[in-house]
Amino acid sequence: FLFRYSDFRIYAVLPYIKNGADYLGFSAGAYLSCPNIEYVKNFDDNNHIDNGDFSALGLTDKYVLCHFDMRGLAEIQMCRKFIGDEVELITIDNNQFVVL
Repeated sequence: FLFRYSDFRIYAVLPYIKNGADYLGFSAGAYLSCPNIEYVKNFDDNNHIDNGDFSALGLTDKYVLCHFDMRGLAEIQMCRKFIGDEVELITIDNNQFVVL
């Protein structure tokens, strides 16, 4: 049985959120609250991801860069390559959180 992420997004998460459930996303879960996750596909050991559906939950039009205390300007530039300069990119370290 193959359970694709798009199935998870459509059937397991979004209906609950639309009915008022709170969504808490930590690290990769925070990325999933954004419109898509392509902007972080080259981070860490994710460089094997080359094709696929990068759609995320789309709970906000902003983008989050988690673990900023362990990243730097290169990662911001990598993100900007995908999302552009006009979109808000929120950087947070391991001791911070964002409420949307």
